[in-house]
Amino acid sequence: MPVQKHYLVYLASTAQGMELERYEVERMLARHQMINVGFAYCPEASAYDWDLVRSQIEKADLFILLLGDSYGPMAPTGISFLHREFVHAQTLGKPIVSFIKNALPEKNLSEEQRRLSGFHRVVAQQSSYRLWHLRDELLSHVKSTLASQSLEGGWLPE
Repeated sequence: MPVQKHYLVYLASTAQGMELERYEVERMLARHQMINVGFAYCPEASAYDWDLVRSQIEKADLFILLLGDSYGPMAPTGISFLHREFVHAQTLGKPIVSFIKNALPEKNLSEEQRRLSGFHRVVAQQSSYRLWHLRDELLSHVKSTLASQSLEGGWLPE
């Protein structure tokens, strides 16, 4: 029986409001011999550790962006930590797959919704993406995307 390679994936998302989606995506990653090395920043727990985040993204074979209803906590640079992670993965030339929740109203956007909408446009222009609305739809997109990924790198278990 051939030994399957394992791949490291950085799953980027906000923590709040995405708990169930992250859990299901992580389970799906495990089924595809992929290990999540990313974590959602939780401001209530501790300070954002950019050095750790950056090193995890650099180790990853694939970067998955999971966008929900929130732009997320802001970095001192004026963009969200999530946006910063996406930009870093881009600058490294990492394969990026994005899943964007399609739930923004068309009018009367709040400041956070305007930022999120702008981030949606950036992601749509600069990476492969799928729109989703319901969790089942997201999981279907993730499953088909993971099945079609051909990645470089990876590692073999002992």
